[in-house]
Amino acid sequence: MYSGQYNVAKVGSVIPVKITLGCNGTPLTGLAPTIQLIQGDVDGTTDTGTNDVTTTSVSSADTTGIMRFAAPQYIYNLQVPSAPSGTQFTIRVRPFGDSDPADGMYVLIKIK
Repeated sequence: MYSGQYNVAKVGSVIPVKITLGCNGTPLTGLAPTIQLIQGDVDGTTDTGTNDVTTTSVSSADTTGIMRFAAPQYIYNLQVPSAPSGTQFTIRVRPFGDSDPADGMYVLIKIK
């Protein structure tokens, strides 16, 4: 997955979302990064929170909407929702939780 471009995904497929958070090469632990699926092409300037859709994981180890720590990174097994071909969704990850709405990473996916 790459920011700033279309990332193609099949309905029902699993996207292993992984982020690494650290300082001077030392991983930060004890955080609870949030992950949210949003309908449409959204970024930090257009994210209003009104287009959020159900964000589910295929792993029983995941808590809905919260990435889990698996040294040295945080992961979430995001399931691509059912939608017609061409539908766009944005994956938003907030590394430090929902406390700072401006602090987010956005990746666009398009249903194949």
